Amino acid sequence: MTASSTPGVTYAVFRSQEPGFRPTGANEVASGLTSINYSDAEANPSTTYYYAVEAFDNGGTSSASNYATVTTPTAGGVITADLLNINVGGGAADGWVADEDFTGGTATSNGNSIETSLVAKPAPQAVYQTNRYGSFTYTIPGFTAGEEYIVDLHFAETYWTGPGLRQFNVLINGNQVLKNYDIFASAGGEYIATVESFLATADNTGTITIQFVPGSADNPQVNGIEIGVGSIATLARNQ
Repeated sequence: MTASSTPGVTYAVFRSQEPGFRPTGANEVASGLTSINYSDAEANPSTTYYYAVEAFDNGGTSSASNYATVTTPTAGGVITADLLNINVGGGAADGWVADEDFTGGTATSNGNSIETSLVAKPAPQAVYQTNRYGSFTYTIPGFTAGEEYIVDLHFAETYWTGPGLRQFNVLINGNQVLKNYDIFASAGGEYIATVESFLATADNTGTITIQFVPGSADNPQVNGIEIGVGSIATLARNQ
């Protein structure tokens, strides 16, 4: 967009994962800006966002919104050699071990078919048909201290039928990697698989710790945890 030549004009930025959204106070991420340059430091990786920008004059009257679409880069990479795959909330399935190394949360399952065409390397159907929800932590030992690994978190929303109804946070070894993550919005619907990829360095005991913490709405949920080595995204390494 082009900056206004009118003195005293400020800008507000609105963000959603839904195209054609209406800017409201609920999706406003910045206000009172005097420059048209804005960096969104709280955007999640591997996510498509829709932004709207409105200009406000001294009287508080806004002009028509300008819209933009941005897809953020991955924070992880491509796993080519699996070291551990956990079927969260379920039993062993096609090379994925039964749920282990967790504290807290509640396991549940469903029998619905999960669409996996959007995932380059999907987990077995059984993985997406089970999950753990609530506030919980996976403390996973057995890695080489100080070594870097790729952690893929597999998700499928099997309860809520719209966006914004489940938003939660994820931390890996104490570093926040997802903020108010919305499975439904990221996947594009219910019963659709999606994956978020991250880099993780095993701590001095060779452990990777993954915490699932409530955010803006309802409970955290995850269906599968995949840890391995492979091709690490250059953008992720340079962050």
